[in-house]
Amino acid sequence: MDKGVFNVPGGETFLETLSQFLIHGAKQDPLHNAKTLIFLPTRRACRHLTENVGRLSQNHPIVLPRMIPITDIPNDLLPVHYQRDLVPAVNAFSRLGLLSKLVYEAGQKILGVSYNDAMQLASSLIELLDEAGDEGVQLTNFKKIVPEVYAEHWQKILNFFEVLTDKWPRILKEKNVMDPAYRRTIILEKLTESWQKEPPKTPIIGAGLTGTLPSVARLLKSIKDLPRGLILIPGLDHTLDEAHWQSLPYSHPQYALSRLLKIMDITRSDIKNWSLGSNVSSRQQLFQNIFHPYDLRNAKTKDLIEEGALKKITLLEVSNDEEEASSVAMILRGVLEAPQKTGALITPDRTLAKRVLVHLRRWGLSVDDSAGTRLCETLHGRFFALSAALLFKEFDSVTFLSFLKHPFCRFGMSTKLIRSQSRDFEKNYLRGKELKGDPSRIECYHSLWSRVVEDAQHAWQLQKQKATSLKFLIEVHVKFCDAASKRHQDETGFSLWQDDIGQASRDFFENLLKSASDFTDLRAEDYPGFLQNFLASERVRQPWGHHPRLFIYGPLEARLMRPDVVVLGGLNEGVWPKGKSESPWLSNTMKTQIGLPDSEQNIGFMAHDFCQFLQCDEVYLSRSQRSQGTPTFPSRWVLRLKTVLKGVDKESTIYPAQNWLGWRHLLDQPKEIVSVKRPKACPPVSARPKKLRVTQIDLLSKDPYGLYVDEILKLRPLSELGLELNEAFFGSVVHKVLEKSTKLKDLTLENLESLGMEFFAPHTRHPKVTYYWMPRFRKVAENFLKIITQRSHVKAIYAEIQGANEVIPGFTLTTKIDHLELHEGQAVKLIDYKTGKAPSYSEVQKQNALQLPLEGLLVQRGALSDRVSATKVIGLEYWQLQTEQDEAVVELGDVDHLIQEAQKRLRYLVEYYDDPSTAYRPPLTAEKTLYPHLARNAEWLSIL
Repeated sequence: MDKGVFNVPGGETFLETLSQFLIHGAKQDPLHNAKTLIFLPTRRACRHLTENVGRLSQNHPIVLPRMIPITDIPNDLLPVHYQRDLVPAVNAFSRLGLLSKLVYEAGQKILGVSYNDAMQLASSLIELLDEAGDEGVQLTNFKKIVPEVYAEHWQKILNFFEVLTDKWPRILKEKNVMDPAYRRTIILEKLTESWQKEPPKTPIIGAGLTGTLPSVARLLKSIKDLPRGLILIPGLDHTLDEAHWQSLPYSHPQYALSRLLKIMDITRSDIKNWSLGSNVSSRQQLFQNIFHPYDLRNAKTKDLIEEGALKKITLLEVSNDEEEASSVAMILRGVLEAPQKTGALITPDRTLAKRVLVHLRRWGLSVDDSAGTRLCETLHGRFFALSAALLFKEFDSVTFLSFLKHPFCRFGMSTKLIRSQSRDFEKNYLRGKELKGDPSRIECYHSLWSRVVEDAQHAWQLQKQKATSLKFLIEVHVKFCDAASKRHQDETGFSLWQDDIGQASRDFFENLLKSASDFTDLRAEDYPGFLQNFLASERVRQPWGHHPRLFIYGPLEARLMRPDVVVLGGLNEGVWPKGKSESPWLSNTMKTQIGLPDSEQNIGFMAHDFCQFLQCDEVYLSRSQRSQGTPTFPSRWVLRLKTVLKGVDKESTIYPAQNWLGWRHLLDQPKEIVSVKRPKACPPVSARPKKLRVTQIDLLSKDPYGLYVDEILKLRPLSELGLELNEAFFGSVVHKVLEKSTKLKDLTLENLESLGMEFFAPHTRHPKVTYYWMPRFRKVAENFLKIITQRSHVKAIYAEIQGANEVIPGFTLTTKIDHLELHEGQAVKLIDYKTGKAPSYSEVQKQNALQLPLEGLLVQRGALSDRVSATKVIGLEYWQLQTEQDEAVVELGDVDHLIQEAQKRLRYLVEYYDDPSTAYRPPLTAEKTLYPHLARNAEWLSIL
């Protein structure tokens, strides 16, 4: 059986069937395979065929055939005279650079695009070029589209195609290169032509190909006609009646095969099944018939569901992405419980694949992901992105700290030293301070900063230039990465460029450098975004360290694979099958007008793969009902399966008998819950504070635990990175300005605003300061002036006046009064500024706001005697400086009573917390404590 076209039914293991054939041939003639050439769909299929032959031959020596993936046909297959006019393919980076230039130049005239936009458009234009090349559509066909027929925005886009039809071919000719897809199509066409003229006498096999590309289909036709040509096609349906076969829609799983048979000029009756076992399994019959265009209400439908057809098929519908990922990981982990059993997740959903990889780490499993990892998601890629942002963008504290804490950041220092210096630099220069602007002008005297400046100052100078060549920017960047990642001489381990990903990174930059001249000169600030786009498009793979029996495949890579257990994940409409891709260049109607295939065809190709995957021994169909919080819709294939089974009352047979979700929850459920007593913060009396500010008395009353952390543990929260432009910042500016205003001879709005600008000026680059805080400050200044002009009877004003007194034996109270007015008769009024809402009189009366009454107590005790001798308090006021005039002043009546009650409350609190058994407890509501993460309030409230 060495010539003809055969079908390998879906119930068979395709590569194992082919492997047995090769082994049988080797037994007949040890050199038989040496003469054989096999075309397979992917490189992975070639690797797996090699592994299968080795395993099934029981490791006996066997000569392997030459295996070629159909996507990468080498030149040497062609006779020499066919290779003469075959020029190399254009480098991928060069192609993007050249097209970006063209799009940018044309876009400036037509659409007004930026260079970054031009790169994005060029990327989508490359996708269109590749599609046209695969289908053999000439670029001149784009001129057939009549712009006047379409809307105005389409007319602008269609005028853009001069780039493709005229300028791009000229550039390719000048550089003596070709588009990769067109080149691949030409090689296939030349190979087909050469074999038609001079048929090879050696065995040629086309295995697992469905002829989705016209050039591949024509090559298969030529193989069929060869003297020793053999074609093995996967999963042909012999049961479909001829009328339906001749009119299959694009979305049908058999559409690609029906088109292939027409091109090869054969019928299904000419094709026999090539099977090691039974010809057609009940599983294959079931799923072939599910996709048939039959009336689902037909009584014969019941006959389609044979006994055992649904055995080991499970539909797993979960509520969200996380549940789906963890459930799939559990299924794959369960595969390892059986010796020699293999399992795979097959999905086009990259997010699901990454989630599953993370969940498998729970069991210490590393799984081979055929799609690899985007370079930007690796440690190396993040280091390149951070260093580029540090060098070529305005200095930013967050970026700089992220760079310092990256594992590759060393600057020749030991790991311990660089980490220590990074923490020191963070606390002293980055937290709560503004280190921003031109980095070469930042005054910073830390030794670590000096090292960075030494290596980065040359790059920082480039920020001042209008444009710089890409080649120079890359060289400067790589040089800095070398210096920053230099290890200490006594430390070992991989350096930036040494491991597998490091070597891939080196190749990446070398290829980018070779193509740099094809790109437009860039502004330095555009380089980080430019680099990030390339890092995101580059994929790297770790070739070792993976489990030998678990895999993650994309649908294309999984072709011809046959794991024992397969999870088909992400079965939601728009994910699998993927919806119609909307090109920014052409609508679907335009594409068909110039000869490109209808987008619906891709759904048919995906459906065929899906049907093949369903033939595995144990299959799980997985989907989430919500993705990122958004409701999803089941894949059309899942809906069709459920509809058919519902019609024959067998829908329940595909739902899990084993409770995967229940097992998932058990993974994180403790064996037992041990009740423990809530810890009590009871420091010894000697450690308890004997001196507090008036503002801390409210804290002691409302949040004792917060005071405990502040005054006893002496813990201080780290400030935010950079300057904190929050309410506290605004309040401090207001207090400083109003303190200085007491020294002004002429108190006017202009003078107050001028004082305010002294504090705001260093931060005006922040939009929040310019457009939020400064307008609010003007309102504060206006209200302050209105209030002050009505206080002409005041004899003297004191601002930010400090005082302290031992109001209770052994306990000292301190304060800083915002505003004190001296009236006739040596009487005073105490004022507290509020940039927010002030406490009401009832709150003060309920002793929920003790600050002003306690300040009155201090005045009565003569705590201000060094500046103000008066001890008579006649008024306590809050000034709400951001409200209307009639609400600005909040006066507290019955001053003496409030002061007396505040004193009683203070005495009670001091005596209460002088008891060694009294604990500093947080409030019952978790949100009201200053340090909920330390108090763990939410945890304890759930137990109580």
